[in-house]
Amino acid sequence: MTPAPNAVQTLFATSLDDLGGHSVKLAQYKGKILIVNFWASWCPPCIAEMPELSRFYKDHGSKNLQMIGIAIDNPTSVRNFLKARAVSYPVLLGGMGGTELSAKLGDNQGGLPFTVIIAPDGSIVFQKLGQTSYTELLKHLSGTT
Repeated sequence: MTPAPNAVQTLFATSLDDLGGHSVKLAQYKGKILIVNFWASWCPPCIAEMPELSRFYKDHGSKNLQMIGIAIDNPTSVRNFLKARAVSYPVLLGGMGGTELSAKLGDNQGGLPFTVIIAPDGSIVFQKLGQTSYTELLKHLSGTT
């Protein structure tokens, strides 16, 4: 999984809509530890990992650590899904542009879920195609300081 050159800069130059339709500039997360999780409501491993991601963000989210979910799905499906299964971290609507973004960050196979940890200096310290866990995320936070 090799990210494209300037993949992180591309991420931070992107704006995506939140569930309310408001544009969110990802540049606001520059200089922080950023965990990005690409997912879809129709993806069983994505659904399975969400409670652990949510618990992780409740335990470790701070002004220096941000987690975002980028849904590769249609907005109505995402909103309906999250009404039944709320998460503690912000979810943004990636649509098909989210697929391109995940590919640039190293998801060369286009599979889901795909999780990336970006250190405050902009380096990618962790990439995982497939279901991740609380323990796995915690283990890779040490590479972000």
